[in-house]
Amino acid sequence: MTPARRRDLAYKNAARFRYNENGGVNNAPQRERGVGGHHVNLPFSQPLDKVTYGALAAATVIILTWALREFVGIDLPAEVQSALAVIFGYVVSYHIPLSETEAEAIARKYYKYK
Repeated sequence: MTPARRRDLAYKNAARFRYNENGGVNNAPQRERGVGGHHVNLPFSQPLDKVTYGALAAATVIILTWALREFVGIDLPAEVQSALAVIFGYVVSYHIPLSETEAEAIARKYYKYK
């Protein structure tokens, strides 16, 4: 490897890292939003109604299991409580349809719908 190539690779690798506000280096490689990784580039900034109602259903299950323990004396293991919350949250979010604006925005973004 030539010295020029080594220098170019060093600059390229250095550009992957960003400095945080304390002057230290954040060693996690930075990615552009919407390019690979875990970022999803959705055409709107609010969560979908499906996600909102699923989260509310899961929170309701947690509150109900707490009420069962406090007022009725039925104590469910934590694993069962979290499994019930996930299952009910999934079922509710599966059955909530997309709103017309959400479906249209997704279709326009990903399926070139006009």
